Amino acid sequence: VLAGSPELCPQASQPNLAGLPPVRVNEDGIPIEAVLIFYEPVDWSAELQVIVDALKGGCPLGSGTCGVGEQAVTVYASNPDFLWQAAYAVPRF
Repeated sequence: VLAGSPELCPQASQPNLAGLPPVRVNEDGIPIEAVLIFYEPVDWSAELQVIVDALKGGCPLGSGTCGVGEQAVTVYASNPDFLWQAAYAVPRF
């Protein structure tokens, strides 16, 4: 999202996408249906800005009119074990 729409968080460094196409959330017309958190970033500033904007919804992103206690999308967070298993033998997801 940040690679395709850097204006969402201009102070963030450009992510390494490893060949993935950038998503231009304000131009492509593709709605964000959910937020998936698969890791804990070192610096949450850019990630939190995009998450908050997605929670508010709307186009442009973040212009939604959700009321107090409402959100436009669901947020799912997982333990890092979702991507790779740690030393503990039992999966935590």
